[in-house]
Amino acid sequence: MLSIREFLNAIAQDLAASGTSSRELLALQFDRKTENVKVLVGREPHAANYPSLEHIFGMVAQTCEEDGICPEQLERITFFDTEINVECSSSRGDALYTYPIESLTLH
Repeated sequence: MLSIREFLNAIAQDLAASGTSSRELLALQFDRKTENVKVLVGREPHAANYPSLEHIFGMVAQTCEEDGICPEQLERITFFDTEINVECSSSRGDALYTYPIESLTLH
């Protein structure tokens, strides 16, 4: 079983191999039954300073590791212009994590 970080890194590699960056993404939807990831892309890219997939997934992986969330619990990652939302579920209920874009782009 992959760790959450390994899982997200594998998705980032697959997206990069297909030429998809974070700027094109609207959402990643996870299907636990089939273990498929549905990639939704937009017509217009996000701003040029939108954080990279590696940076976004690094933040998400850190949060998931801290909260004990495994890949099977991910439901959706939504890429808005102003924030990124991560939806997941567990035996304790559903959770929503929000990452404002300003906090991700300031280093």
